[in-house]
Amino acid sequence: YDLEVEVPSGWSEWPSAYLQLSTAYAGDCAAAVERSWPTATLDCTHLSVHTEPQRVLSALVALAEQVG
Repeated sequence: YDLEVEVPSGWSEWPSAYLQLSTAYAGDCAAAVERSWPTATLDCTHLSVHTEPQRVLSALVALAEQVG
């Protein structure tokens, strides 16, 4: 977890959206809102990708449709 990942310049200018899966990521979701990205929040956990895949996928598809 101490590894720094190089982020390409201009990455946040690409069409993007943010799906918040738990309250632990509220700050990241707020940052996405500040960038005017479409956002959605599910009341679940990061494990919901595996335990509720259809619900997570539906939310991702809805966000992708907003991005274009």
